[in-house]
Amino acid sequence: MHESAETLERKLVDFRPQFPMEDWEPIRTFVVDAVRESAPLLPYPPRALVSNCAAHVRWAWRDAGHPLDRKIVFNVFVIEESIESRKAGLASGTVGNLRAELIAMARILLPNDLALVRLTPLYKSTPIAPYSEAEIANLCSWARGQNTTRRRHDAAVMVYAGLGAGLKDAELRELRVQDVVIDEEGVMLFVRGPHERVVPVLHRWEDRFAEFVDYVGGPDRYLFRPNVRRTGQLVSGSFVAYSTRTAVQPTLQRMRVTWIVHHLASQTPLPGLMLAAGITSLESMRRYMRYLPNPAAEEFRRHLRKVPT
Repeated sequence: MHESAETLERKLVDFRPQFPMEDWEPIRTFVVDAVRESAPLLPYPPRALVSNCAAHVRWAWRDAGHPLDRKIVFNVFVIEESIESRKAGLASGTVGNLRAELIAMARILLPNDLALVRLTPLYKSTPIAPYSEAEIANLCSWARGQNTTRRRHDAAVMVYAGLGAGLKDAELRELRVQDVVIDEEGVMLFVRGPHERVVPVLHRWEDRFAEFVDYVGGPDRYLFRPNVRRTGQLVSGSFVAYSTRTAVQPTLQRMRVTWIVHHLASQTPLPGLMLAAGITSLESMRRYMRYLPNPAAEEFRRHLRKVPT
């Protein structure tokens, strides 16, 4: 039997997450609205539902850098990545229950999303496509076309770190001058956050990092939007929202997809790519495979035969 609306509302108001309140305040309304709308139609205890939803939304917003948009946060791909990131130390049954709860919420919150109706296999919906070469040219033009030197710098950093290293919003937000290492072999970025790692920048996008570092100055200063106070908000989203308009929407999420697909198409060794991308599950790489070109028959045979050199 479902709880009364008054009881549900009281539990939502009284809920306190097991993570810092500074992460809860920006997502509280989004989480509460989602649970308020879906809980009366689901068989799960509201307290468990809001706890699971809060942890998921926090990961999607803070760690993955997604905007607070239901169509993105409750997309099956995002749910799968969230569960993958949270499953350490949990029994397989618990992991399955957490995913089932979020999928059930998604079915209610996104009733017209046909991808959520067909959940076997999980990866049925279409992921975000990589940028084409023409769209990449448009992004570069967008960065050059900003109306101040500061905004041109920030736009260029976003494009070069996104397409050159696949950084997420939260990772770009925390990138400092001291995290950029430039030597005779190119540029490496030291990424902070839950998936701390080192990412070599693609050669195509190396050339301006020295300029970026010189422009910002001190080693502790942020490379992207150095004069904006960090509050946990998505700094790239707000920057794009108030930037000069362009025909192609600049998003770090799509830049990251472009970067990963490029490496897969270039046959970068998968273990190294996963390490550089901060991806721990081979399953998470499946979504990108559909964007790889089919090899010619001769090339396909040559790769599989692997004649010793």
